[in-house]
Amino acid sequence: MDEIYYDSLANNLIEGKLYAKFGGSYSPGYPIFLSLAYAISNDKEVIYHIMLAISAIVTTSIIFPTYFLLKKYCNLIISIIGSLAVTTLPLLNYNSFTIMTEVLFIPLFLFSIWFILKSYETNDKKWELLASLSVVYLYITRSNGISMLIAFILTFFYYLLSNKKYDSVTNLLKKKWFLIGTFTLFLISWVFFSMYVTDINNLWGEREEQLASWTYGSSYNVFTIFWQAVNGLSTINGLLRIIGCLIYLINYLFLSSYFLLFVAIFFLLMLFIHDKKIINNNASVLIFYLFTTILFLILTTLVFTFISGETLLGRYVEPVIPPIIILSIISIYKIDWKILSVKYVNLFILLFILIILIVLFILMYNSTIILGFLSFVNNPSLYAYTSFYDPFFGINYGQALNMPTWNIPSAALIIVFFLLLLMLIYLSISDKRYICVLLLVIIIFSYFFSLNIYYNELFQSKYESYHENAIYNFIKNNTNSNTLLILDNNEFNNNFYLYNYWNMGDSSLQDIKNNTLVKSQNKKIYLLSNKTLEYDIVACDDYMKLYMI
Repeated sequence: MDEIYYDSLANNLIEGKLYAKFGGSYSPGYPIFLSLAYAISNDKEVIYHIMLAISAIVTTSIIFPTYFLLKKYCNLIISIIGSLAVTTLPLLNYNSFTIMTEVLFIPLFLFSIWFILKSYETNDKKWELLASLSVVYLYITRSNGISMLIAFILTFFYYLLSNKKYDSVTNLLKKKWFLIGTFTLFLISWVFFSMYVTDINNLWGEREEQLASWTYGSSYNVFTIFWQAVNGLSTINGLLRIIGCLIYLINYLFLSSYFLLFVAIFFLLMLFIHDKKIINNNASVLIFYLFTTILFLILTTLVFTFISGETLLGRYVEPVIPPIIILSIISIYKIDWKILSVKYVNLFILLFILIILIVLFILMYNSTIILGFLSFVNNPSLYAYTSFYDPFFGINYGQALNMPTWNIPSAALIIVFFLLLLMLIYLSISDKRYICVLLLVIIIFSYFFSLNIYYNELFQSKYESYHENAIYNFIKNNTNSNTLLILDNNEFNNNFYLYNYWNMGDSSLQDIKNNTLVKSQNKKIYLLSNKTLEYDIVACDDYMKLYMI
């Protein structure tokens, strides 16, 4: 459903309107790119495939910041193979098939990390401009980009504190005035623009109510969401639910990162304990930005999860997966077992195996996680692990509801994969030549885990075609600038919004009761509803009816 809104927003952007044709308030950051499709063609099928091409290009652009970050700390071969390992992650494979904001949000976050590193290293205004713009644009792309805004500000204060023994705070501020100045300018400009220029085509709200849905540059009412979360946490049940959601999210991060999150955290802790100066001060600024973002992204995800009634929204934290994997590769490349005592080496192996067993145990027996497999949109990385149950075709819905058992060959293969990763990580720390083998194994298994994603998308493409659908054909061939398609908002299914994608005229959402609706003058009106109404039916499917008013 979100994709239909983003498409509608992209369509309206061509006309200079920063809102969708009907209902809801959605961030325009990525639809700005998608609007290029409407500038190229008027054919909806062509437009959709252009959008998918844009998504594929934007998604794979993550290879560039990945390569440059790895090249700074690793050799050329590892940088090339490592960038391919990140680009082939299942979560990125999934995004290539969608027009969701994650398509831009995930690579843009990695670009922002690269720009921030260069800006603190060089004090070059070009990099500072790119750093500030990329961070603010993350917020324009998705509301949970507020996590990056907070992390950016806290990182600046960390920079001041960590460097004040080498230079005065005044000089440090003079060095970074352009970075903070452009960040402030971009952020304030977007906040004021969204509050006073953005319009929302909300049938049930007045102008003031419509503007109230945008607060401080977010398409969500920030204060309402905050107080809903606070009120929920004031009860024992609410607190326990948040703790449960946190456990699920951490579980999701381990699985999505192939447990390399543990590698990054373990070695950073070892460096801290042993006070080893393997990373310079600029790199420490970058690591601070990354882990501060992770913290606040988890917090914002927990808030959204709590107020939405969901139990797991893994896609909200997926932007941190690529940088976690990059950091783990750099850690493996830079660390040698010689700097650690034998007890820490044994501790690493023991904890790695223990975490694998705990996560897999939860994967086997926790009904929330198992049902999370089915949420292809909300948890694409978890969906990839349906290989546990069927290596090619995913979980059967009826099976999942009755707590499915593992597909033993697939489960054994995945367990072997995790243990193989552990062995290769251990060998790679001793002999850096094994890092290439480790990365190649990750690439191979990423494609294996993506089989379910490819199958899901190809299945929908092949078997869910709308070409034989009467409503689809009528809307596509009979709507134009002189028509209005009214969508009954009382009851609907997914087709309700998909049909509107093919609508070439205006549209609006209305709650239809007793054959009463708000009509538009000088427009031919069609009504899409599942109700039996006293109008002429021009097309129908198994669930919906298209009326001519």
